[in-house]
Amino acid sequence: MKKILFFHTKWCPPCRNAMKTKILPLIDLFGKEKIEIIDADVNPQFAEKCGVTKLPAFFYIYPEQHIYMRVDHYSFQQLKEILGDKS
Repeated sequence: MKKILFFHTKWCPPCRNAMKTKILPLIDLFGKEKIEIIDADVNPQFAEKCGVTKLPAFFYIYPEQHIYMRVDHYSFQQLKEILGDKS
């Protein structure tokens, strides 16, 4: 299954903005199974393993669960398209 990993923290204003403008709308369209929300303060080892150096961070995962590419700069529309546009 195609999936987006979203790394954030609760104290990060850009993270809160991304949650509101990208993540929650994607969850509304695709469901929670396509979006994994990871708090980098709670899971710092996993964030480090994935190479997260700034927040928010987005990764696109192929069905095999391998990190495919970092998509931090993607717009909501682009994220929607990689998950399988449900206009």
